Amino acid sequence: MGSATDRLLNRLTDLATFTAEDAHDDIGGPRSSTYTAIERLADVEIIRPLTDRKRNQVWGAADILDELDDLGARIERHARRQLGVDV
Repeated sequence: MGSATDRLLNRLTDLATFTAEDAHDDIGGPRSSTYTAIERLADVEIIRPLTDRKRNQVWGAADILDELDDLGARIERHARRQLGVDV
């Protein structure tokens, strides 16, 4: 079954944004293992916090969030070109 870190890493495409509770519900195991997995993935910047909260923090898969940001920027550039606005 693998470590909690491996299980969470393998689920990031389905859990692109999540709380620790969401992650625990999804991967199971001891709650402390879920928190350790989140900490490990955050330390290597695979996930990043999306809020400033300490409790009920929302996390996001960094690569997916980066792709969405890039897509949004491309859509905005395209829309501006269509409207004849300087890009």
